[in-house]
Amino acid sequence: MNQKVIIGAYNPYESKFPSRKVISRDELHLIKTLREHGIDYEIKSEHKGKLYILSQKNFESLLTDPIFLTLYSITIGVIVGFINDVLKPNDNLKERLLIKNKDGETFDYEGNKIDKEVIEFVTDKMLSKQNYFSQTISRESPFKDLSIPVHLEHTPEIVGWCNLNIKKEGLFVNPMKVTCSNTWGRIKNQELKGFSIGGLIYGSKCSICESDYVECNHQTSNIYDGQQCICQITGFDLAEISIVKDPANSLATINIARG
Repeated sequence: MNQKVIIGAYNPYESKFPSRKVISRDELHLIKTLREHGIDYEIKSEHKGKLYILSQKNFESLLTDPIFLTLYSITIGVIVGFINDVLKPNDNLKERLLIKNKDGETFDYEGNKIDKEVIEFVTDKMLSKQNYFSQTISRESPFKDLSIPVHLEHTPEIVGWCNLNIKKEGLFVNPMKVTCSNTWGRIKNQELKGFSIGGLIYGSKCSICESDYVECNHQTSNIYDGQQCICQITGFDLAEISIVKDPANSLATINIARG
């Protein structure tokens, strides 16, 4: 039997974009690393068809979301050694890995066994987040002229409502009303500085080989023959808008209207 790693798919936006096979960008980069080193993989999902990549421009809210791996014909020792040899020392991806062997035992990236109760807690928390997003995304606005909910740091928490305007320069949030007093205070104190979008990528191109970014083994920010790899997004389904501390786009800032 060939060595294989099974990666579990998870769609936090199931209520808005149902029946889609979704993985995060961190999981995609892990898959690229596995492919590059000749290790087979499979994405476990109840949905078939096209693979979508979860995109949230600010990753702070994702740092606790687990990545579930199941091993076939690979020992825990081998995969732990592989992970620590290949992944960068400061890669937060390692901290989120939950690795299950053929006997159903689960380990962390260092090979330490994890109690069943911990796994159940983590799984329940992830599913609860998905259900909470389902409720908030479909919530009706209390404001007649502001129909789009504004989330806090890509969490299900709604802290305001807005309208979206699409111009040739990009996507604009205008106007917006903040309904959470704590969030408003953090905006005025410049702790929350800008906007970020969350959604599903269904089309992308690699700047190095100009092929589908999902299918090639190049990874963003890595340098290849003196050229930095960039993922050019060609298809994107917008799921939500968030107020964040550190927007990936330096131009996606909040301007407070004086009146």
